[in-house]
Amino acid sequence: MKYLFIVIFYISALCCYADSNSDKLLLQLSSKLNKLETYKATFNVIVDGDDIGVGEYLVDGDKFYIEILEKQIFSDGKVQYDVNNDEREVIIDKVDSKERDVLSNPANAFNELSTLYTHTYVGEIDILNQKYDLLKLVAKDKNSAIMYVDLYLNTISGLPYKIVYKVNDSENIIEVILNKIVKNVDSDSDGKFKFTKSKYKDYEFIDFR
Repeated sequence: MKYLFIVIFYISALCCYADSNSDKLLLQLSSKLNKLETYKATFNVIVDGDDIGVGEYLVDGDKFYIEILEKQIFSDGKVQYDVNNDEREVIIDKVDSKERDVLSNPANAFNELSTLYTHTYVGEIDILNQKYDLLKLVAKDKNSAIMYVDLYLNTISGLPYKIVYKVNDSENIIEVILNKIVKNVDSDSDGKFKFTKSKYKDYEFIDFR
């Protein structure tokens, strides 16, 4: 019987270590990105194993801009404009503060993850001779759009390399691979965060505010 207690104690110790380690890494991640202030990231998006394209996003505080394929999102942190150039359509809505993914709101994607998700530190993973810390997250809110997240953090920089999202009530797996993160970008010099309505005169506007 005493051996059983020893095993249980050992497993409990490992779980506590994993949770405290993941908590530390998530808090460090949020702090590092917030300190970058204005930064740009280029990325690839893979859906169910198919690489659908390359994109980029820019962040300045709570402002952000996303571009991938024929779509763009402009946001001043309060309102966002989703531009679909294929459909020649612009959807206007308030920024959803609950969104925690880089394809919807990169400015908020890594904030408060340690409180909104249960999280576990899996260990170091080797990818192409580079080591990454793998964290597994499960949303506490069962109605969350993103239910499961696998987060790969560079062991040297602490910054994200790959994020794998499992969409709630769907079998879709979305992988976002961050190829490069550049800090101190003068991203608003060409008005990246500002939506200019006059550039989309022949587009249909749908306003959900």
